[in-house]
Amino acid sequence: IPASASKRKIEKLRQSGVDLVEVNGDSLHAELSGKKFAEDNNLTWVSPYNDELVIAGQGTIGLELDQDLNDIERVFVTVGGGGLISGIASWMKHHHPHVEIIGCQPLNSPEMYLSTLAGEVVNAPEALDTLSDGSAGPLEEDSITFPICKNLIDRFVVVDEEAIGKAIRYLYERHGMIVEGAAGVAMAAASTDIYNMFSSKNSRSDVGTSVVILCGGNIDPIVHQRICL
Repeated sequence: IPASASKRKIEKLRQSGVDLVEVNGDSLHAELSGKKFAEDNNLTWVSPYNDELVIAGQGTIGLELDQDLNDIERVFVTVGGGGLISGIASWMKHHHPHVEIIGCQPLNSPEMYLSTLAGEVVNAPEALDTLSDGSAGPLEEDSITFPICKNLIDRFVVVDEEAIGKAIRYLYERHGMIVEGAAGVAMAAASTDIYNMFSSKNSRSDVGTSVVILCGGNIDPIVHQRICL
């Protein structure tokens, strides 16, 4: 696990009884260290995103959306390594090609967005802190999620740290939900995007059904309190 990960996440993992190895650097450093450990010890490595079965499992969220909602027009999903959005987008684009898949990333760590622009996997110019620690950091160069994201994500919305904090506070104050930064990214992106739709001179009064995937609630209580004061 990256030593820079949320203290809350590290604490909860330790409480579960797992053995943690903290790695200096970002999530990719931790991932590559984990792969090497698995190889050296003849263990099975399961990537959090660069794995067909993991992506297929994430895709069941698309099935659930189909079962719960009608006439979905767009789905907002935070993108880190791209496993979550690859699964959801694969299902939705197969069954409902008209549904718009919107990738959401923090301005301080928009690696997948930059990679789709460049046509190859690239890193952000510099590593910056972000509330969205769960989605931050580069992805593997050979990740199968990159071509999927490049082909199936219709567009990206990138949000700054202030917007992420406001989204976290909004979900707590209005809905009593405690979410982590990565979930705040999707909510912030949706709020910004839908506001712009209503503000547009050519907008309709009905912007249709939007889905926001709130992908996690592991936020440091101190950080959450500071945001929500």
